[in-house]
Amino acid sequence: MNKKILAVLLFVFGVSLTTTAQHKKIKTSTKTHKTKKSGFDLSKLQAGANLHGNYSSTAGKSSTDFGVSVFAGYRVTEPILLGIKVGKNFRSDYSNFEVGLFGRYYLDKFFLGAGINHSSTTYNDSYYYDYYGYDYGVSRSFGLTYGSLEAGYVIPVSNHINVETSAQVNLPISPAGTPVWYGIKAGAIYTF
Repeated sequence: MNKKILAVLLFVFGVSLTTTAQHKKIKTSTKTHKTKKSGFDLSKLQAGANLHGNYSSTAGKSSTDFGVSVFAGYRVTEPILLGIKVGKNFRSDYSNFEVGLFGRYYLDKFFLGAGINHSSTTYNDSYYYDYYGYDYGVSRSFGLTYGSLEAGYVIPVSNHINVETSAQVNLPISPAGTPVWYGIKAGAIYTF
């Protein structure tokens, strides 16, 4: 039994030495070369979740909603992160699901971001009554495409976990006439 444990430990030790040697500099007769990783680098991948609140006002009528989104991003360079997000807003009179692409530029602990999103919204239109006055509760839906601009701050918690807060402005692209709305977000990010 002890020989088997010793053999396994020696095997693991040998594999770790081999792996370490592969990542160290290799010296040739004329110059020194570094081994270069190619392909996908897992340490540049980030995933996280946000809680957000939005506010808009049109013709004296204001609207507030809250939501949650999850996202994944990849740092293509040290300061630039590109990613995708999906989310859902919660409000009593409508149901919403959205998907979007975003990019961020990090400046130390601050970041600036921009994105394009598409939202699919379903709501109950209770303005339709039959002859006897009963509400049909007709369900209607529409799509909204909008751009978003954000500025935020990163709070490091550990080597792999950050907390981010940001403020954003959402600018509707289609359909025309949709009001601009503002939002705040707070969330956690895990870097692999």
